[in-house]
Amino acid sequence: MVLAIEDGEVVGAAQLKFHEMEEVYPDLENWLGGLYVAEVHRSKGIGTKLVDKIMELAPGFGVTKLYLQTEALDGGLYAKLGWKPIENYQGEHLLVLVMENDIAA
Repeated sequence: MVLAIEDGEVVGAAQLKFHEMEEVYPDLENWLGGLYVAEVHRSKGIGTKLVDKIMELAPGFGVTKLYLQTEALDGGLYAKLGWKPIENYQGEHLLVLVMENDIAA
């Protein structure tokens, strides 16, 4: 987990996860998940910095490709950062876009 801290307060977080959607995508192992930035701290680039940090750290764990799921069906922030859509997935309660980023490329 990576934390964004401002003035001693945690304002955001992101995780490098293993098998986030294992039941649906058993072959997709490494995931970016849990990206969150407190509402009052959004639009400051914190989310981008958290994603960048996870991508910087991932190769040290042998990760060459990351996946994520997002409720932003247009890819939102992730599309702007170069993530590529794989497909939409309709879960039990929510439709999400699954995306990938080839770190090794």
